[in-house]
Amino acid sequence: MPQVDLRSVAGQFGPGFAPVLRSADSFWRVRLSGLPARGEHILVELLTQDLRVSLRSLSLASSLSINTGARVIAVVGSEPQWEKRVWTGYDAAMLRDMARSWGAVDVVDLRVALPAVRDGATHLVVDGQKLPIAAELGIDPAHFASILDATGARIRGVPAMTDQLRGDDAHTALRQHSEISTRIWEALVEHTSPIAFVTSHVDYAQWAPASVAAGRVGVPTLHVQSTGGMKAYRGIDPASVQQSYRQAVTLSLGTFFEEQLWPHRAALGPAAELVTWRSRRNLGTPSWWRSDSEDDEIAYVSAAERLVVREWAARRIGLPADRPVVAVFNHAVSDALGGNHENFDSLADWFERTAEYAARHPEVSWLLLDHPKQYLYDTTGSFERVAERFGHHRHLRFTQSKMLSKNQLWSLTDLVVTVRGSVSNEYPAYGTPAIQAGWSEWSHCGFTMRADDQPSYWRLLDTSLAALVSGAELITDEQVQRARLWMWFYRSGSDVDSGLVPHWRQGIAGQLHTQLNVAMNAVEGDADPLFTSVARWWKDAGPALLRAPVQDVAASVRIRPAVAGYHLLTSLDEPLGALGIGAEITTGADPRVALLKGWHRSWAMVARAWKSDASIGIRCSPQPGARLLAMTLQIDPTAAQWWAKEHPGQDADRVRTLAVHIGGKRRATAILDPHTATPDTTAAEVPAGGDQLPPSHEAVIQIRLTDADIGPSGFVVVDVLDDPASELPDAVIGVRIDVIAVGEDPGGRMRSLLRRSASR
Repeated sequence: MPQVDLRSVAGQFGPGFAPVLRSADSFWRVRLSGLPARGEHILVELLTQDLRVSLRSLSLASSLSINTGARVIAVVGSEPQWEKRVWTGYDAAMLRDMARSWGAVDVVDLRVALPAVRDGATHLVVDGQKLPIAAELGIDPAHFASILDATGARIRGVPAMTDQLRGDDAHTALRQHSEISTRIWEALVEHTSPIAFVTSHVDYAQWAPASVAAGRVGVPTLHVQSTGGMKAYRGIDPASVQQSYRQAVTLSLGTFFEEQLWPHRAALGPAAELVTWRSRRNLGTPSWWRSDSEDDEIAYVSAAERLVVREWAARRIGLPADRPVVAVFNHAVSDALGGNHENFDSLADWFERTAEYAARHPEVSWLLLDHPKQYLYDTTGSFERVAERFGHHRHLRFTQSKMLSKNQLWSLTDLVVTVRGSVSNEYPAYGTPAIQAGWSEWSHCGFTMRADDQPSYWRLLDTSLAALVSGAELITDEQVQRARLWMWFYRSGSDVDSGLVPHWRQGIAGQLHTQLNVAMNAVEGDADPLFTSVARWWKDAGPALLRAPVQDVAASVRIRPAVAGYHLLTSLDEPLGALGIGAEITTGADPRVALLKGWHRSWAMVARAWKSDASIGIRCSPQPGARLLAMTLQIDPTAAQWWAKEHPGQDADRVRTLAVHIGGKRRATAILDPHTATPDTTAAEVPAGGDQLPPSHEAVIQIRLTDADIGPSGFVVVDVLDDPASELPDAVIGVRIDVIAVGEDPGGRMRSLLRRSASR
């Protein structure tokens, strides 16, 4: 079994963390001094390896302690198989020290307590109290078995447990460990008078039984989220095999949305528009799986531009651009199985049966996309097996989702199908309908087509396909507005920004350590948003921690009129302009250029290529008449050095051969030779389309654009690709564009552009 480390945690507890512990000790202990020696407690688990997770759990627990006077008890000590195969950097001793510094009055170490109970201990001493350990489990046996199944599947990376797997030594050891840890959690809940259980997870055998035990006695579980600033949900676990914590929170969030958010849509609308505008540009807190680069931005901004990008994307993947496309997003197949309401026996079962359905429906095209982090969750090759079974159908395409840029994926997709994926919020916010074959945090907020059982799922697919073929709309303006309001709520309204909990993207080591030291040593914590939001939350008892009251949000943005028409637009979008004859682009900040795939934007030039298949969109004036498009291609040593580790074959001294395509056809070839001085390009004859330029350190590509190339939108897609004859593989990587320009045709040499390019 390979290691399946979710995150790199190297360096998080290095030498720089010791000052953080001292800072926390002085910051939190003085605030938590004088608590009653006996009375209520807050239970907080620290069973996750990532420092940022434990920081969130402890900060929430200690803030609640300040507000209520309840004493904090922490629990450390990860399950051995989980620690070996999922966590690979768990440090119980350091987390124990961290809990003490954040004000915990006691720390239960399961590495000590569990063997003692296994050897016959009948009680634990916690915060000076003697807690009896029950001889039997309090949780329902069927419920416990389902939690063990989900845990075993996750540890092994399999879509579902089988009787054979349940009978082996590893599962027996997991069950024995989990039975004792559950008895310890049940003792803590029953005998410490907790007012809350703070946790980073509500699934799997390390965490779920504690939430269930809390729910049986009416104690809320506060579930912190591993993203953004301080995010957390609140719910009372139903403690039932028929309904999970996640299901209860889903229903609460749906009610909250209808009663507390939707009635204030006019006041919150500008903020929602802003978040939607930023999300399209990959700003803010992006979706979990598409946040790497400009490849994860949406570059087209109109229906006409989308059609051009769609034709480009369809041509590349081999699908007809004029046929509707349904995108099915596979899930991480062993992730939190049964955690929320699902219509199929497993996530893998849903995907395979949906592929069976797709194979029978050639009236539309289908993209069946694997989860980009599947290698962390599946050791069985379940996606590949389904692809092999159905991949021969010409109307189906199986691929890894990260093989497509977001522009390719979004331009092609007319309907999204998922169980609980974040795509079912993202796509509707921009006008693309989504079907959910299960529940998620937002499934009851009215912007997706939710199926609560298998028959309704198949009916939704049937009716949706018929609508796509007929050209009928599947999403309303209200649903788009609802999706944007949820996007605001998730990314902003329920994300508390506090220096005491630096943003997730600050990482786990030096920068995080510095920020925590500053926040706890140099800043007075009075009325810190963490304290005020937790106090307000505890009083209001809503399903989510909120950043601010609605009226405060409304005062932070300027109201602009809504944009009618194309759903991709927001009220903050402004005209982007077009590249007319005699005009040029010299920076990636110019809105007339759109990075579609494989380019990194630059302010000092247009872009640097970081993939061997790079495409750029140019907004030309749609006026009729042929013209000349010119762009520079140059070897960029800086870019080549940046990506040398990912592409060890890169060699700045080797010759590169590049093919430049428009509309799927080669229109020019450039040879970049680092040993050849740039010729006097101002005197060079303009090559005919498709001709090969002489070798040079830099090439100026000049292509005659026809009316057919430009089209009614004026949006022209240019592909820069590796030529198969190139001496250097991945030849596009490390190439840059300095200038793009449009000139008169025929025969113009565009002398000013060429002189500028040659001088760089």
